[in-house]
Amino acid sequence: MALYSEKKSWRQEFFRRFSSKSPEELLYQHTILEKRLWFYCGRLLKKSHVRLLIYKSLPSEIPIEKLVAKSSCQIFFPKILGRGLYAQHGRLLLPLHAVDFLIVPCLLFNSEGYRLGRGGGFYDRALRFLPKEKLLLLARAWQKEDQIPVEEHDVKVPLYLTDEEISFFVQL
Repeated sequence: MALYSEKKSWRQEFFRRFSSKSPEELLYQHTILEKRLWFYCGRLLKKSHVRLLIYKSLPSEIPIEKLVAKSSCQIFFPKILGRGLYAQHGRLLLPLHAVDFLIVPCLLFNSEGYRLGRGGGFYDRALRFLPKEKLLLLARAWQKEDQIPVEEHDVKVPLYLTDEEISFFVQL
């Protein structure tokens, strides 16, 4: 129960930080992120046979749909069915393991590769069974923390891209 309260506090901290950013600052960060995403992942994004899962961005999240708008990939979005997470492209519904690459959102993340999401656990349950080389965490630099609460079920993501850096996390 203590970790639940601690995670809730960190989620509130994210929203406090987010609300302190001006629309111009966020737009600047998103512009940098788009350039960095295309620089590091451009070859992948240009392939029409690649199945890319992105999240449907909420107002406080990085607008990923805009960042990959020029992509030739088949774009899939997460679909929650029961307690599971699937990939949906129009009427096509696939298990996540059928997707080639996933761009994963977060509220906060740490230097070990753990992410703090919105609290539903859908990504952690789904990512547990996927090859880690398929995963990229996309975040703003100010979302990185030295320490965030981690539970046994939390899953590490091996690679992150922010408006300031791209890096592999410490050994998985």
